[in-house]
This record gives sequence, structure tokens and C-alpha cells, in this order.
Amino acid sequence: MEKRTFIFLGAILIIVSGTFYTAERVAAILAGGLADGGSAIHGGGTFGTVDYPGFFDNLFVYMFFVLGLLLIGVGFVQKKS
Repeated sequence: MEKRTFIFLGAILIIVSGTFYTAERVAAILAGGLADGGSAIHGGGTFGTVDYPGFFDNLFVYMFFVLGLLLIGVGFVQKKS
């Protein structure tokens, strides 16, 4: 494979990792909002805080991130073919 192919695939995997992480955070905000909305409708006065997922809570997030970094590293180290 060519040098730029490794770099391109690495960049794509890092973008996918960031997309998964962002989607998890959005889902956490929506879940917290739905729970707070239910409490508001039924007269509950306490609202919880949003529990954001950490970076290493999802296997795919850091797996794609590390794999992307490795591919970019291979792309830069590889001699031109």
C-alpha cells in the first residue's frame, strides 16, 4: 500500500473515533434530558446531572483512535513505494 493510503486510513479512523465519542455524549445529554423532563411532568423537583461517558468507556473509541495513530505512524515511517 502507498504511504498516503496509510495516512488517509489513519485519519479516517481517528475521525470515526471522535464521531463515536461525540455520539455517546449526545446520547447521554438526551437521556438526562428525558429523565429530567419526566420528573418535571410528574412534579418531581430534583434534576440529576448528566453523567458523561469517559474516553475509555467504549472499546471502539480508543481502539479506532489507537489504530488510527498506528496507521498514521506507519505511513510516515514507510519508505516511498
